[in-house]
Amino acid sequence: LFLVILLHNVVVVVVVVESTQKNRHYPFFPIQRESKYKGRLSDHTISVRIYGVDAPEVGKFGNPSMPLAKEATGFTKDAVQGKIVGVKLLQKDQYNRVIGKVTTTTSGIIGKKDLSVELARNGYASLYTGRGAQYNDNKGGLEKAINEAKRNKKGIWGIEGGGETPAQYKRRIKLKKKAAMVG
Repeated sequence: LFLVILLHNVVVVVVVVESTQKNRHYPFFPIQRESKYKGRLSDHTISVRIYGVDAPEVGKFGNPSMPLAKEATGFTKDAVQGKIVGVKLLQKDQYNRVIGKVTTTTSGIIGKKDLSVELARNGYASLYTGRGAQYNDNKGGLEKAINEAKRNKKGIWGIEGGGETPAQYKRRIKLKKKAAMVG
């Protein structure tokens, strides 16, 4: 049995890093415009990891940020922070976050935009192939958007020498830590 849950009227409270955000559900929006919740944000929000893509890593635990990490985070913030989005809950990941399809609403005839596809199309994401990868039946669409960004040398694909993907970066940092522990 597989259950798909759609949340509408979700307000993005804060974009934590490039591909994870904290969302608060406002079931009666636009009537309800304020939250009665006070205290720790993590106690009253849902952490959502955007499906199918991996964006440049922001520096943490003493490790440097990847090139364009701040730009990828800024792109995500501009797209969703403080705005109402739709979230299709797909599954939980190993860190207990929801993996979800986040759609933004735009004015005019364009309609909804898939944030994963937009990050990929603008060169701020590679395809996520790690454990529990979820593509929402859109792996081909994500690959097409990534290939378009590569062809146009957008974002991470315009870095001299090709740069490294977030997966390569995480492997390199992991190996560096192991070597430091041994040596």
